[in-house]
Amino acid sequence: MARVIEKKDPNGYEMRIRKHKQHVIAVTCGILAAVVIICVFMVNAYVNRTFSSYQISKSIKREDTAGANYMSYGEYILKYSQDGASAIGKDGKTLWNGSYEMRNPKAAVCGDYVAIADIGGKEIYVFNGKDSGTKVKTTKNIIQIDVAKQGVIAVLTEDKLANQVQIIDPYTSVDQVLVDSQTGVQKNGFPVDIALSNDGTKLVTSYMSVNNGVIKNKLTFYNFGDTSKKEQKIVGMKDFDSSIIAKVDFVNNDTVCAFSDNSVTFFDMKEVNKEIKTKKFENPIKSIFYNSDYVGVVTEDYSKSSKYLVEVYNTDGSEELSKKINYDYEQVDISGKEIIFSTGVECRILKVNGVEKFHYTFDKTIYRVFPINNYNYYFLVTDNNIEVIKLTEE
Repeated sequence: MARVIEKKDPNGYEMRIRKHKQHVIAVTCGILAAVVIICVFMVNAYVNRTFSSYQISKSIKREDTAGANYMSYGEYILKYSQDGASAIGKDGKTLWNGSYEMRNPKAAVCGDYVAIADIGGKEIYVFNGKDSGTKVKTTKNIIQIDVAKQGVIAVLTEDKLANQVQIIDPYTSVDQVLVDSQTGVQKNGFPVDIALSNDGTKLVTSYMSVNNGVIKNKLTFYNFGDTSKKEQKIVGMKDFDSSIIAKVDFVNNDTVCAFSDNSVTFFDMKEVNKEIKTKKFENPIKSIFYNSDYVGVVTEDYSKSSKYLVEVYNTDGSEELSKKINYDYEQVDISGKEIIFSTGVECRILKVNGVEKFHYTFDKTIYRVFPINNYNYYFLVTDNNIEVIKLTEE
């Protein structure tokens, strides 16, 4: 009897192999996708954790006067008053300190450098993070001060006849004045504010004038480039009719923001100024805050549901956050992606994604809250101590 031998279909066999491979790939991709989703969820949950309490890691007794001021200074805090300044680390140790005598001290910080000027006086001290300070004398009364990352300072001064904007290098023994610009009240108006870029090569001034009862404000943009040439290099101007630009600043080396009572204007200034965007607000601005990545504005909100509207923008003017809040505050700062609101006894930390990270009511008076790093450690300046605290979930 003859046997019938079944012939295998090579095409069918290959198709089964192909389907098996596709099934394995699909299952593998599904598993990987699930793992990615779980990881993203876990990372998001970790990043957006909320905290309701804190632990004190270090407490440093305050030995300053009630008039002492505090500022964030990298992972340190800067303390300055009428008789001196110092930088304090999270271990309680003093990084540097310097003495002076000023009636109305005001500080500016950029990188390691701190400039402290006696507003209304004629003295400036510049600290480089290592020594006890370098003294600079001016010939006119100081109105405003700013500092660059290499210690170069911009100072706005005035007397009865004229105003003066100078860029000064305090660390050279010869020819300290790099740029000197004189302005007159009748021609240029009254100086309001100045801003120096991080690299010390660009400057913006804000001047206000009144003509026939009409208020005008003008921004002037300078790019000195090689400051050794001592030339006034005006690269642009911007007029603001009926608005006072009370604050102008380089939020980073190439971006300028100009703030009025109801608007913020963004400028790109890599070399010359280019207006990016103007954001106008229906209600008055209560507070502004900014760092190198974000610019924030708090406006009044007259609705029944909230007190204020918090809006945060990227440096190109695009909106990052718009959130109504229903609580009062006295101070607002931003560090990284965290907005810190504080009153005499209460602190709230709001992230730029809208998540409230921390809310706590203290049983003591707090003056300022400053982040130390990205690990939930903060400086808490109270009426008696400087405390290093770590946020906890309960």
